[in-house]
Amino acid sequence: MEIIKIDSKKNKNLTFLRKIKSDNKFLKENNLFIIDDYLTFLEFLKKDKLTNISYKILKIFTYDYKIVDFIEDWVKDYKKDSKQLDLRVYLANKEVLRDIFKVDNLKIAALVSYKLEKNIIDLNDIKSDKLNYVIVLDEIENPGNLGSIFRNALAFGFNNLVLVNLKTNPFNSLSLRASKGALFYLNLYFINEYSNFLDFVYKTIRNINIDKKEVGFILAQNQVDSISIHNLNKITDFLKRYKLVFIVFGNEESGISKNLKEVVFSEFDFINVKIEIDIDSINVSCANAIFNFVFKYLFSK
Repeated sequence: MEIIKIDSKKNKNLTFLRKIKSDNKFLKENNLFIIDDYLTFLEFLKKDKLTNISYKILKIFTYDYKIVDFIEDWVKDYKKDSKQLDLRVYLANKEVLRDIFKVDNLKIAALVSYKLEKNIIDLNDIKSDKLNYVIVLDEIENPGNLGSIFRNALAFGFNNLVLVNLKTNPFNSLSLRASKGALFYLNLYFINEYSNFLDFVYKTIRNINIDKKEVGFILAQNQVDSISIHNLNKITDFLKRYKLVFIVFGNEESGISKNLKEVVFSEFDFINVKIEIDIDSINVSCANAIFNFVFKYLFSK
């Protein structure tokens, strides 16, 4: 670990940070993200669950010597990845950092790289002795919703999420803040084209050695034939037939896309499940929390 004090506003590291901090395209293309929330950063440091994504801290910017001491102790105790020992910590002016991020209570900014180690669900992620529940998010575009769904998933123990044609970056600042670090404990699988979704499902089926007939889909949508989420008997009867169930939540405005539904309708058994309410729709992260609660209850019976 190297500690570097920055005295000039024009320091090249600060200039680079200022340039990329809101450049989501650059960050995404280079598999980078910035943690600018201290609680999220603390959650990141204590991550001990292996997922399908590996992470590495590249640079840390702060003005607080206490944080530097804390990080130094963390590096000394860090045994899992010796690559973290080349970490650089930059001590900068408090007001300069706040000006860059436009955040009054900013304590830290950590530049992190990530690598997708595998993009297919395998036996390590699936328990063969129980029904397995995989969340599919289709075209979610609000980063706050996405981060909240990550927190919901972790809270209820559903750790596999398939992200289909996302309209927002799960590692952008708003998603990270909303998730409070929950996404670091989750397996995230990225599908950028609908044409690749079916291939993903079939690879998963082969990988975990189950039959296509043991896979079912639940579409969270309000249709004429939708089953009420209160109808636990019908939902339970459906679940009993499968070892692997994908539950799909659609875009905030347009719902589940036609393209994804066509894949499901043509290949797999499915049911539509709705939340009976007196308004047209409910926020997708709230709907996800309700579904998670119900399915957690059903799984534990």
